[in-house]
Amino acid sequence: MPHRSGHPDGVIAVWGKITLEPLDQESIKTLADGKNPRKGFLIDYLRDFTRSAKQGLPIYRIDGGPGFIWAASFDQKGRGTLRLVAVDVSGFAPPPDSVPVAQIAVPTYQEWLPAPAAVVATAAPTHQEELPPRAAVVATAAPTPEEELPPRAAVVATAAPTPQEELSSEFNQKIEKLQADLAISSTKVAELERAKSVAERALEEAEQAKLDAENAKQEVEQARIAEKTTSDAVIAQLRADKAAAGAKISRWEIALYASVGGVYSSS
Repeated sequence: MPHRSGHPDGVIAVWGKITLEPLDQESIKTLADGKNPRKGFLIDYLRDFTRSAKQGLPIYRIDGGPGFIWAASFDQKGRGTLRLVAVDVSGFAPPPDSVPVAQIAVPTYQEWLPAPAAVVATAAPTHQEELPPRAAVVATAAPTPEEELPPRAAVVATAAPTPQEELSSEFNQKIEKLQADLAISSTKVAELERAKSVAERALEEAEQAKLDAENAKQEVEQARIAEKTTSDAVIAQLRADKAAAGAKISRWEIALYASVGGVYSSS
């Protein structure tokens, strides 16, 4: 899925004979209006055709033969949707007008029949040498050759594993593997969520420690300012006391000189 900012990412993987054809613009417009374009089986990345059509995201029509589709969409946290689809759209396609009624009514695996079998069925051969292989005759349900088939052929046909059974077994194995991978991914997501929670708590503690350090720094700065103010006041007081003491000493010196002068005068 093309990456777009603000939108989830998506992945679609296919196995088997399935093909994905981009839906035409007229059908996309029909989906955007909330209507059914009647184009068969569709698949998109978001599991919401109307939303995908309105946002211009790819929408595909499922075509081809039997196969398996794995589709997932996920956001930045790895959360989203997962879809697993095993489908054979060829079994749902309407038969052409030229196909006989007997061939339409056959319930087993027309897509696996060789081309000559269909030709023989429409030509209605009457000679034994023109008959297709016995399995093809049973599949086309041609009435006359079917009566001539030996019972042993029917037993072998019912006992042999069919292609769809083998394909179903292969799909089941792939589904089990994808489910195991999904379980592992879910475990990893849970571990990442726990690690994220621990990291967020550590970040909160670091922020709180930083805030406490800043508060302590402010308190030390305020104490330093208060101490400096007190020191300045003490120094100013000492200077004032020194000046007062100096003035007092000067007065005593003057008085002393005066008294000494008086002594000298009397002598």
